[in-house]
Amino acid sequence: MIKKLTTLVVIVAVAAGGFMAYKHFSESKVSKIPLQTVLQDASDLTTQTLVITDCFEDIKGDIPLLTKNKYIVKYRGTVDAGLDLAEAEVSEDSGSIRVTIPHCAIDEQSVNVRAEDIEPMDANFAILNPDEKSVLELEKRAEARALKYAKSEESGLLAAADQNAVNIIKSLFVAAADGREIIVEFK
Repeated sequence: MIKKLTTLVVIVAVAAGGFMAYKHFSESKVSKIPLQTVLQDASDLTTQTLVITDCFEDIKGDIPLLTKNKYIVKYRGTVDAGLDLAEAEVSEDSGSIRVTIPHCAIDEQSVNVRAEDIEPMDANFAILNPDEKSVLELEKRAEARALKYAKSEESGLLAAADQNAVNIIKSLFVAAADGREIIVEFK
């Protein structure tokens, strides 16, 4: 009976010691990871995509009824906005984690108007059809219009991108916050 009781006490002591050692080492590893590493693996973060559907008028050719084509061009395109997380700064104290990020910017390389998303509708009659080069010019013109609209206040792209950036950054730090307040500010 005493042997069984001693064995039981030893097993409980070893289990409790193992649990305490595990808890100690797992907590110390988490607390040694700097919060900056949460952002280190990511670089460019797209926080908002604007989908644009627009129409514009285009005229190709010079000779009425022969080569002069007037078009109403309808297109659909996308433009992305986001930020570079490499520019983020993280500081912490006992009550909060403060993350300072740049305002979002439009990624001009992300402007995407595919040829299949362009619908030129002939608004008048010309005997000769436009060449392929004219159709490619329509795509470039549509991309330029999409970018111009995305940069305007009217689109709301940058404001929405900034708000989404705040939400995304906060969600990245929730696990490391350990109950502290997460404050996201702009530079």
